[in-house]
Amino acid sequence: MISVVRSRASYLLFKQSARPSSFLVRTGTKSLSSLCTTTKSSGINNNSNGHRPSLIKLVNKPTSLLRFNSTPTTTDGHSIPKEVTELSQSEYNHIADETLENMLCDLETLLDTKDCGDADIELTSGILTIVLPPAGTYVINKQPPNKQIWLSSPISGPKRYDYINGEWISLREQERLLDLVGKEIAETL
Repeated sequence: MISVVRSRASYLLFKQSARPSSFLVRTGTKSLSSLCTTTKSSGINNNSNGHRPSLIKLVNKPTSLLRFNSTPTTTDGHSIPKEVTELSQSEYNHIADETLENMLCDLETLLDTKDCGDADIELTSGILTIVLPPAGTYVINKQPPNKQIWLSSPISGPKRYDYINGEWISLREQERLLDLVGKEIAETL
């Protein structure tokens, strides 16, 4: 367990309550007493160079738990396919923008042929908003940090889609984005 002093007031309280010779920081089984010494004149923890030891240096050591390799997984524990993790940010942006623009064109054409006067569709900054009065509002947007497209549907709720084998597929439900949106809009119109 690591004791961390968070404010000047708590430092002064810690300084007054602890004996200088008893100060010892431990992380697991490795003692930091070799890195931390307490000077009697100032009460500040110093190493031999006069600088305070950095916890960041300790965390970045090869023995740190934070440095172990991990396998990316979904929230339900399934492994994320390699092609999803290897998709570059520029490829993702190009594919996601193209998908949203194609959806916009197709939906505008569909809404014009069905004569849906109150329906509205708009694409702005990677966010496609579809307002269908009987059902509600759909929001389909890019999620660049995750390299996903997210759907918020008034019928089926929120969904997340990854780009796999040339299609946006939900890893949780194993369904395609275009299939779900097409089905729900067809039922609404």
